[in-house]
Amino acid sequence: MSRYTLGICEWAFPLPGPAGFRLMKDYGIQSVQLDLGPYVTGFPLSVPEIQDVYLEEAEKNGIILQSVACSDLGLYGMVNPKGTVKGDIAMKCIRKGIEAAARMGVPIVMLTNFRDGLITDETGFINSVEKIKWACELAAEHGITIASENALSAEQNKRLIEMINSNNFGLCFDTQNPYLRFGYYVPDMICELKDHILFIHVKDGSNGNISSELLGDGDTSFAESVRAIKEIGYSGHILIENYYNKRPLSDKADNPFRLLEMDIERFREAFAE
Repeated sequence: MSRYTLGICEWAFPLPGPAGFRLMKDYGIQSVQLDLGPYVTGFPLSVPEIQDVYLEEAEKNGIILQSVACSDLGLYGMVNPKGTVKGDIAMKCIRKGIEAAARMGVPIVMLTNFRDGLITDETGFINSVEKIKWACELAAEHGITIASENALSAEQNKRLIEMINSNNFGLCFDTQNPYLRFGYYVPDMICELKDHILFIHVKDGSNGNISSELLGDGDTSFAESVRAIKEIGYSGHILIENYYNKRPLSDKADNPFRLLEMDIERFREAFAE
């Protein structure tokens, strides 16, 4: 049995939502990271009737619900202070994500620091720490772990972990984001942060484009990152996050599922034991 669980981010799968779980099973995908959904549509995954459909389809098809991502933190960033419109929406997003995960029995909620939430200064860092600490306290009441996905350096992540200082906190490590945003060498970061990685996103890209190349075809040192993941003895969920429905990657085939098939084959070759 492989020590790696092949997963995918819901928003990367060519058929997102619970309707796609049967196809995930057909392609050998074992787990999925769910998206809470947008604030402007009421965070759809927070609706019990919608949650129940996800749970039913996951059980029917043997798909593990690995985590819930609060992706709208990219629009309403944690870098914004409490008491501001965006800061308060960020906290509502976090609370709704934790509540959804608790009802659905999902063990991890992921909080992101990208786009509007990208940490670029000390104020944004401190505001994010404040919200993440609050999230950890709220999540702990439900036995849930909080994962941070960010583009911080290894040293900055160590500081973040020290300041959060919580047993239910760790990192979602992404093999492109730190390089894409700030040019960090990802394989070294994997080794430095090995004790704090909860799960991993894999994607590739080139020329500053996110999730724009099949695994191994980009400029993100993918092969070296895989080697580092193996060297640190990581075991657990590795989720593909390439955008098969979006250009420029979608231009490489007439059918996004053909691209997915190629990436899954590359994944299996890369992580063969």
